Amino acid sequence: MKKLITITLIFVSLLSCENNDDIIVDDLPRLVRLTNSGLQGNDIVFEYGQNGYLRKVDWGANHVNTFRYNSENQLVEVFYGDENSTTPITYVYQNNRIVGRYVDDEPESYPDTYIYNDNGQLTQIQDPNGEIVGTFYNYDAFGNIFEKLKISRFYTTFGEAQVYASYEYDDKINPFQFMFPEAFNNINDIVLNNLNSSINNRTSYTYTQYENGIGHVTHYEYVYEYNDSGLPISSIVTRTESGSSFTAENEFVYE
Repeated sequence: MKKLITITLIFVSLLSCENNDDIIVDDLPRLVRLTNSGLQGNDIVFEYGQNGYLRKVDWGANHVNTFRYNSENQLVEVFYGDENSTTPITYVYQNNRIVGRYVDDEPESYPDTYIYNDNGQLTQIQDPNGEIVGTFYNYDAFGNIFEKLKISRFYTTFGEAQVYASYEYDDKINPFQFMFPEAFNNINDIVLNNLNSSINNRTSYTYTQYENGIGHVTHYEYVYEYNDSGLPISSIVTRTESGSSFTAENEFVYE
């Protein structure tokens, strides 16, 4: 799982309008492959179902995610592997918002509480029984997450941050937004945080992890080339941490 998270270097965040479920995505090509030359070196392949949403992601190196939807096109199960050989995480909905998730028919396996604002944006995740006391999200005027804060009960003094992240964006179309229904996009940061559900493409991302009051900073810079539709067709991503920088070049393939 940690390896999947590190693939964040490859990815961008998403464009669009108030509600991506209302967008006619047939007018835009779909992202089917992301080629990568850099740290990971794996091409990522995206496969879609008949409902137009993502059915499978093949990350390479034997890493696969599979997604299952109900008759209302709500994403209800995520398999971290092939759906015939792994146990899914199941998502629970209320008023078309995800209010819980669990594994192996055990509702208490992820005792999270999801808190939304009046715009339907996820603003807090509370896990009183686990390591993280709470995760808090702040949004800019366009609906992008620009700030994330995790409070831990173990790694820092209670009430202090364990993780602080900040983000900056362009004003172009993010192709990843159209891969999932909006309800899943709203919590995607805690599920597949390398397929982010922000509205535009990231141009900067700073992640600070605190241990015993000391912050360890990782910083990403993204530079894109776009097509006439405003979709990214290539990116150069630079990751800097501990005084060293690494670069990856990516190409976006659509059909």
